[in-house]
Amino acid sequence: MSSLLHEYDAAKRRDYYLRTRQLTGRNKKSVPSAVAKRPTAHIPVKKTHAQRQKELEARVQRLQGKLKRLQAALKILVEAAQKRSGVSKNTSEKAAISNHQNKTSDPTSKYQKKTQKQKDAAAVAAQKYRDKNKVLEDQVTDLNNKIKAIRDRIKRIQKTGSVGASKSNTR
Repeated sequence: MSSLLHEYDAAKRRDYYLRTRQLTGRNKKSVPSAVAKRPTAHIPVKKTHAQRQKELEARVQRLQGKLKRLQAALKILVEAAQKRSGVSKNTSEKAAISNHQNKTSDPTSKYQKKTQKQKDAAAVAAQKYRDKNKVLEDQVTDLNNKIKAIRDRIKRIQKTGSVGASKSNTR
């Protein structure tokens, strides 16, 4: 009965493993032929970082050009609508500025009053930080969003025929 008894010796097992270990690759003959001969047309080609950067820069340039054209068209439409409605340019600008200031009021401003100089310095610092850390992809999405907003505004102006400001002179 003692011949059936087997004792596990960890040191011997590790020694055997270290002597006989070998890394073997996959047996290529065991791979089915359908999997081995896949068409490579559907596999996308990896682009280098430089190629991707060039494509993104070109896309940003195209979108900026499109944005400038749309802004020019919007300006023309706004001026035409203002002429038709009899609203002067100054009153509509003042209304837009006051609306913007009302929307951007900071809830913490009542606790921390800043001077205009501090606000300007903070705005300049924030803009420098954004410019420094902005990725081209973010620029593309920002430009797309601006283009969409301008297109929506142009459609609204063409539909209603007015800029959206009410007449300042009531007769």
